[in-house]
Amino acid sequence: FADKVMEIMNFFKISAKKTCRKAKFVVYLKRGEDISDALALMGASRSTLEMENVRVQKEMRNRVNRQLNCDYSNIDRVMNTADKQIADIRFIDEQLGLDKLPRHLREIAELRLNTPATSLAGLAELTDPPVGKSGFYHRLKRLEAIALSIGKQEEGST
Repeated sequence: FADKVMEIMNFFKISAKKTCRKAKFVVYLKRGEDISDALALMGASRSTLEMENVRVQKEMRNRVNRQLNCDYSNIDRVMNTADKQIADIRFIDEQLGLDKLPRHLREIAELRLNTPATSLAGLAELTDPPVGKSGFYHRLKRLEAIALSIGKQEEGST
């Protein structure tokens, strides 16, 4: 009987599977789309609509959760990077003094210190004259190299 049910389901392009549980064969559907199609085929239109409604709600909730997780991860990464950049700049200030830096690097350092939560693109727009995000990033990398050259330990090293 299970084989016949599977044959009918497969005829309607519904991916049915069969297993044996407690000495009885069971036909089951894994995908929500297949379950919905089977319900519609059986004439259970109300159940089909209810199930589709639940599927849409779950899909929307999952999509929102994925987006939030991605956003939180990006914010966390940006803040950790900003904290490291600020630590490098403070180290340079303590060891060398920001006034010893070339004007363009000093400006970058002061902008990062004064606006720690601002994105690189936002900081780049604040420079005079404005530089691109890439240019701002490379100047921050130069500040990191300066901090390492005057004795700051790399993150994660002992």
